[in-house]
Amino acid sequence: MANRKRGRMVCCRMSEAEFHKFDQLAREAGIPKEVYIRNLLNGLLLKPAPKEELVEVIRQLRRIGNNINQLSAAANRNGHMDTPLYKENYALLQKEINEIKELIQNPIELKEEHPCR
Repeated sequence: MANRKRGRMVCCRMSEAEFHKFDQLAREAGIPKEVYIRNLLNGLLLKPAPKEELVEVIRQLRRIGNNINQLSAAANRNGHMDTPLYKENYALLQKEINEIKELIQNPIELKEEHPCR
C-alpha cells in the first residue's frame, strides 16, 4: 500500500438499484468502477464505449483511406490512375459510409433523461 499513488480509500453504501446503475455505467464506458468515479470527480461524464461494429467500421475506413491515398500518390508519380482499383476502393468506401449511416441513424432507446439520474 505504501507504493500506491492513491493511498486513500472511500466506502460508499448504495441501494441495489444504485449499484446496478453504477456498475452498468462503468461497464458501458469500458473502465473499472474506481476509474469511473475518479473521472466523475474530475468533471468528466464518460460516454459508453463504442460498439465493436463501429470500431471495425472505422478500421475499415482507415484502410480504404490509405488505399485511396496510395492510389493518388501513384497517379501523381505515373501521370495516370489505375481506374479499376480506384473504382473498387471507392465502392468499398461508399459501402462503409452506408454502414456508418445505418449505425448512426438507428434509434437509441432512452430510458432516462440523464445517465447518472
